Amino acid sequence: MAPRQAAPSLGAHFLARSPSMPTPITRLERDALPSFSDALTPPIAHLFARGDAELLGQPALAIVGSRRASIQGMSDARWFAKALAEAGFVVVSGLALGIDGAAHEGALAAGGGRTIAVLAHGLDTIYPSAHQRLAQDILDAGGLLLSEYEGGVPPRPFQFLHRNRIIAALSQAVCLLEAAEGSGSISTALSALEQGSDVFVVPGSIHSGLHAGGHRLIRQGAGLVQSPQELMQDLGCAPSSALQRPRAATDPLGLGTTAQGGSAQSAFPGLEDQRARTVFAQLRFEPVDAQSLANMNGSSLGDTLAGLLMCELAGLATRHPDGSWSRLRRD
Repeated sequence: MAPRQAAPSLGAHFLARSPSMPTPITRLERDALPSFSDALTPPIAHLFARGDAELLGQPALAIVGSRRASIQGMSDARWFAKALAEAGFVVVSGLALGIDGAAHEGALAAGGGRTIAVLAHGLDTIYPSAHQRLAQDILDAGGLLLSEYEGGVPPRPFQFLHRNRIIAALSQAVCLLEAAEGSGSISTALSALEQGSDVFVVPGSIHSGLHAGGHRLIRQGAGLVQSPQELMQDLGCAPSSALQRPRAATDPLGLGTTAQGGSAQSAFPGLEDQRARTVFAQLRFEPVDAQSLANMNGSSLGDTLAGLLMCELAGLATRHPDGSWSRLRRD
């Protein structure tokens, strides 16, 4: 349903169009938002919407996490969001850099997937500016931009915390990826718990501060999930087997015979070189420096670096800013 057609059924009022984003802004009154608790603090009087407000009545899950996400975290966020969108969920997030943006991208990649971006400022602008194109892509795909702030209100720090309670209120459950202690993502999870919604955490390294907040929530009773399939099962859904990531049945490292009976070379065409296969056998998802890898496999540092480069070119490894390396999951 087009936004102008949907407006009367939602108690919406058209307010404005922006030259840079022609989809009109509407105001949704409180009585049109039954999923919002009267106990929300501060309370919600109305919301401003740009896009298809009918999405507010559909099953939705939130995916949130760090703005300074790792490459693997971004990949996992896209994977979760794409699978959830393919299963019929609306993916909700905050359009921030990092995990939020990756979640929106994953939902859009589902083909017909819908996503809601909840903003901490007026809808006449987009913050961060780097996500202006993503915001337009969300609208073009039939998604929704949402805010409690009228046009002209700039982003302020406290407004992001207030925004997080809306993300939680819209969602049946909240899934955290890479959430540090005291982060905005943790505030979203706590708001979800206060509203009686489920919280799930994708775990990570015990040595990474990016996962400390999420791990604490797991200790306090949040669900631990390692795939979107587990998340949907915990919610009582029946995910399609087609949503499973392809895995080799007898060779989880991808180095020997694959589930289809092929060789490691055919499974990973970038790893024909023995140096790459040797390095990949030692590489894990936790970052490690090249010298340590060389020591583990008894190779020279030069051969190890050459193998790492081949793994990176094959999309199987990533180099971190501090010079360390880790394995990269394949979508």
